[in-house]
Amino acid sequence: MPGFGMKHTNLITRFFNEEMSTKNLSPLFRIQEKIGIGYNTRKFFTGVDLSLAQSVHYQKNTSIREKRSQVYIQVAIGYRFRTPPIVRNATDGIKDIIPTFLHDLLE
Repeated sequence: MPGFGMKHTNLITRFFNEEMSTKNLSPLFRIQEKIGIGYNTRKFFTGVDLSLAQSVHYQKNTSIREKRSQVYIQVAIGYRFRTPPIVRNATDGIKDIIPTFLHDLLE
């Protein structure tokens, strides 16, 4: 997913007896990619996500270019336990109400 923005910087440099303020407005570009894969059964689930984010910031009136790259890896492994009866009964009651509510709402 690409992105574009502006970065506003207000730099205050303090000397012994004075302050100097420098303001800068410069463009910022960003792109982010994400990919994932997973496996799911009634009792077991697992998955892996990989994200890559890159941003580039060019400072005006200088030759400075700030480039930042980040890589994230997320791994998930899980097991589904039996639902406790009190929770199952509460959700079964809601399951009966929702179709009726949606049917009345759509008509």
